[in-house]
Amino acid sequence: MTNELKGVTEDCLVFFDRQQKVAVNVIPLDKFHFLPRVGEHLYLPGIEGKGQGQYRVDAIRHSYLEEPDSPVERGDVALLNITADVTKMQQPKPMKTSKQAIDRGSNKGSSAWG
Repeated sequence: MTNELKGVTEDCLVFFDRQQKVAVNVIPLDKFHFLPRVGEHLYLPGIEGKGQGQYRVDAIRHSYLEEPDSPVERGDVALLNITADVTKMQQPKPMKTSKQAIDRGSNKGSSAWG
């Protein structure tokens, strides 16, 4: 039995924010029933309370490494990780209504519904 060092993102799906150039979440692949697809919108909780929000999946990248025990002529590779490049979506801003508009509407005594 050998002890092999594993990288933080090995065997994981990494959600990478392209704008901020930072990993938003790193989740082990065995936690997924299916992987996100390009164009999907999803909510990510972020890491330590930072980066949470709605994201759009822009691209999926697979990283492979050559198997160390594989004969050179076979060139076997192993999946290292999968990266989902994401872009944070803008949060809709709440509509602002002026107090005057609300007051004027209540003083009319009638509504649009009759």
